[in-house]
Amino acid sequence: MLKNKKMRIFTLLVLLLITLQSNASSLAYKQAIAETEKGNHAQAHTIFLKAANLGDAWSQFGLGVIYLNGQGAAADANQSTQWFQKAANQGLSFAQFNLGNAYLHGRGVEPNPTKAAFWWQQAAEQGNTNAQGNLGTLMYFDYATKNSKKLGKAWLTIAANQGDDAARQRLIQINDSSEGTNNSIWEFDPELSEVKIITMPPTYFGINLFSAKQKKSVEKFLHRYNMEGKAYIYRFPRGDSFLYGILYGLYANREEAKETVNSMRPELREHAPWSVSLKSIQNKIRIVQTKQLEQK
Repeated sequence: MLKNKKMRIFTLLVLLLITLQSNASSLAYKQAIAETEKGNHAQAHTIFLKAANLGDAWSQFGLGVIYLNGQGAAADANQSTQWFQKAANQGLSFAQFNLGNAYLHGRGVEPNPTKAAFWWQQAAEQGNTNAQGNLGTLMYFDYATKNSKKLGKAWLTIAANQGDDAARQRLIQINDSSEGTNNSIWEFDPELSEVKIITMPPTYFGINLFSAKQKKSVEKFLHRYNMEGKAYIYRFPRGDSFLYGILYGLYANREEAKETVNSMRPELREHAPWSVSLKSIQNKIRIVQTKQLEQK
C-alpha cells in the first residue's frame, strides 16, 4: 500500500462524472443525466440499471458513480467498483480512470497500486488527462526508479499540455529539484515521444525513417536532416535489449504513408524508410517500457 505522504501527491479526484456530457455517450446515459439535472436521482438509477444490465458501458459507468456518491441509491463501494469494472472492460476511459482510483484507495477491492497503474494506463492512452496525471505521478514519485521517473515525467508533460494544472505544478516541482531531467536533452529522450505515439489512433500509419543501436545515431540523423521536433524517437525490442527508431508522420491508411515515402527527397530515401502501422509500433513500445519499469 502507498504511504500516506505519497498518497497526498495524487490527483484525488473521483470527478463528478455523473454530469459528464459526451457526443459518444449512449441515449440511455443522456436520458439518465436529464433526470439527474431535474433532481430525479432515483429515476436516473432505474434508467441506468436497465441499460447497464443490457451491456451499455455508459450506463454501467453511470451506476458506478451513483453507488460511489450515494445519489439515487445507497452508497455501496463494492457495487460501484463492480460497475466501473464492467464499463472499463468495454474500454470506457472514464470508467477505467475511476477503477484505477478504486484500486488506489481500496474502494470495493484490496488496495493495489499496480492495478491502479494498469487501468490509468488504459485510460491515459485514450487521452484521459486525469489518468495521465495520476499515472505520471505514480511512476515518478512512488515507483521512483531512474526509468520510471523518465516515463512518469513524460505522462505528466502530456497531461500538462492538455491543461492539467496539477500535472503542471508537479512538473515545476520536478524541474526545480535536483532530480529533474535536464530540459536541454529532454527532447531527445524517447519516453516523451513514446507516450505521444501510444496516444495516437492505433489504426493509423506512420513512416519509420531510420533505426540504430545508439540514441546518438538517431539524434545525428534528426539534426542532419533538420527534423528535430518533426519526428518521434522510440524504442523497439531486439533480443534482450532494444534499438532506437524514428517515426515520422500520421496517415489514415498505408497508401498515404507509401505515397509520402515515394515523394521524399532522395537523401532520405537512401535510408530505405517504410510505412508501418501505429498499432505495431505501440505494441513494441509497451514491451520495452514494461521491461524498463521492471528494472530497479
